[in-house]
Amino acid sequence: MEDIVLETMGLKKDFISPSGDTINVLKGIDFTVKKGDTISVVGASGSGKTTFLHIIGLLDKPSEGIIKYFGKTLEGTKDIEIADFRNKNIGFIFQMHYLLPEFNALENAMMPLIIRGAEFKDAEEKAKDLFDKVNLSHRLYHKPGQLSGGEQQKVSLIRAFIGEPKIILADEPTGNLDKKNANLIAELFLKLNDMTKTSIVMVTHNEELAKMMSRICKLDDGVLLNI
Repeated sequence: MEDIVLETMGLKKDFISPSGDTINVLKGIDFTVKKGDTISVVGASGSGKTTFLHIIGLLDKPSEGIIKYFGKTLEGTKDIEIADFRNKNIGFIFQMHYLLPEFNALENAMMPLIIRGAEFKDAEEKAKDLFDKVNLSHRLYHKPGQLSGGEQQKVSLIRAFIGEPKIILADEPTGNLDKKNANLIAELFLKLNDMTKTSIVMVTHNEELAKMMSRICKLDDGVLLNI
């Protein structure tokens, strides 16, 4: 039996508009992610893709429904425990790299391991190995402002993978990049996925990038469809 990393059942999310109306953004989503899956989620702007990603990433809570990681629900778990679970099991990559400007590329990439309490030397060694794998070793000690957009996103990619999470959630990770760098980041995603068997769920408007994933889902009118 294949390992199930993430499972949602009947996932719903409602918002109240300024006029007091209820807006049903997610309307009962059943979704399963297995170990090593690469899944793209497409859909029109405003369809709820980012909301869905934040909920399965435990950054937001659903209005209804169940979320299970490794067969267990985290319902009733304290916020501090959920934060610890996220740090150990979920990696995030966003359209903006969110690198800390006062730290160099190496330090930014090491951050998840340092927060987790890893030895500095061990974190540094692991980060340098990943920098080497994505051909960025010549930029270890540059600050984010000294890096190109593609290089910044490479660092955020390393930061997401360094803690060996079970799943990576990516929200438009190539949205600010030109086509060449977007394709490069996509190839790195798949290379790291192949090396680590980390599952990937990626929200994207990039059709070429979506097709590179093993499965494509479309969020349409609050419902997630396989296409």
